Amino acid sequence: MNEINFVSCVLNSRVRVGNDVGTIKFIGELKHHSGLWYGIEWDDPKRGKHNGCVDGIQYFSCDEPFAGSMIRPEKVRNFETVRDAIENRYILTPIEDDLNFNDFQMVIGAPLMEFVGVEKTWKMQSDLKTLSHVIIPDSTVNAPGDLTPLHNLRELVLSSSLIWNWQTVADILKQIPSLNVLDLSKNRIKKPTMEEITQLQSNFTFLKSLHLGHCKMKSWNDVLNVAELWPFIDNLSLHENGITQLRAPDLNIVFKNLQSLDLSNNKISDFNEIVTLGKIETLKCLNVAGNGITRIQLPDCRPDEQLNIFVSLVELILRDNPIEDKCFAFNELDKLPMLNNLSISRRGADFKDMFSDAASRISRLKTLNNILISDVDRRGAEYDLLKLYGSKMSQAKDELEKLNLLKECRALSVIIKKYGSPDELFTPAPKVSTVINIEIQTIPFTKAVKKRVPRKITVQVLQGMIFKLFGSKSSQQPRLSYIDQNNPDIRVELDKVTKSLDYYSIQDGDVILVEW
Repeated sequence: MNEINFVSCVLNSRVRVGNDVGTIKFIGELKHHSGLWYGIEWDDPKRGKHNGCVDGIQYFSCDEPFAGSMIRPEKVRNFETVRDAIENRYILTPIEDDLNFNDFQMVIGAPLMEFVGVEKTWKMQSDLKTLSHVIIPDSTVNAPGDLTPLHNLRELVLSSSLIWNWQTVADILKQIPSLNVLDLSKNRIKKPTMEEITQLQSNFTFLKSLHLGHCKMKSWNDVLNVAELWPFIDNLSLHENGITQLRAPDLNIVFKNLQSLDLSNNKISDFNEIVTLGKIETLKCLNVAGNGITRIQLPDCRPDEQLNIFVSLVELILRDNPIEDKCFAFNELDKLPMLNNLSISRRGADFKDMFSDAASRISRLKTLNNILISDVDRRGAEYDLLKLYGSKMSQAKDELEKLNLLKECRALSVIIKKYGSPDELFTPAPKVSTVINIEIQTIPFTKAVKKRVPRKITVQVLQGMIFKLFGSKSSQQPRLSYIDQNNPDIRVELDKVTKSLDYYSIQDGDVILVEW
């Protein structure tokens, strides 16, 4: 039996037996069973046999009914320090060349962590001072050791280790003030006392990103409590913790600089819980993917105003939520003053329709699922929305009915200002001519020609006609764009050469610009 096991194994400490990890909930003798025993609550409840009750005597309790078992101390694997683990894996043991870091990062699950240049340390190192990124997953680490030589260490992954208290974490950070990113995913760390928070808080001053995914932090109150240790954190990941409810944090105490928060794969099905985070003025990215959210609804406000919550939120990730009415959701999200990037699952819906709905209904949106919304995309989507609601606006009986329509489609007031009243869309129109009159100008301006061309002429054919019309020493086809005469500030690239001018909604009087 290794002596270090007896010295280090106290109640609530963590142990590894084979490949299984658990928490010590009992140390002592059992009735009718001689010798010393450890009562373990396993992270994997399938590893256990009971809930801490042996021969009718309750020695400890477990969250899961069969997550506990009794083991002999000699079965516990030897512990190691962070220093020992680094030397063993980076100094003494060569790392295989064919290991793929991207695959490895996916296995440990670190959606908010950015490991830039880690591949440079994915080889055998010769000096602790040169290390900037260290990855030690699935270890028996439970203490820091001497870390003072690690002058340049910026990112440290200790996922699924045996660290079980914040004192150990503070000791690591105290020795490595250069450390900005720390991954403690798949650990079980005991809630700190107020006295411990006061004593340890100064050690977390320089930490910017902290990953606590899959740490069984089910209570948001416990999260806010431990967050007092690191009030100036920038990026925080809490994915897959079983959190069900939230409450507004006291920003005088926690989350003073929080810019990115990952709450993905928890159990926060009510979006009203998410809204309680709206007063975090520094928050730029919020990930609530995979929470079972079915409806997106924000507080009410005027159709021509935005809410005074999530005032800095640029990116919202809603993937893998069964949102039922996406048009309603997009209309609600238009209330957010800075939302540029949205990720949301299709869930069987036609992506083209969903893309068009988002582009038209969220006025400031720039990308949907990382796909850029072009000027052409937005213009077409806004025209479709104007046609959809134009007749309803024209037939509205009074101002109250119009106001309700504008609430139902907040973007409508912006679209009407941009393109004019929808009334003209629903008055009998003369037969549309199959030809249009356009003006063709070179850039820089040297020539201008007015031409009458078919509406159905493709951009490619128009390029050829312009090539012959103006001539050029270049053998390349000219690049074309156009300016809408009613909106001279909008310039649209004609980048789809197989599409017709009608596809781009080019009308009489519009100007085609030519660049060589």
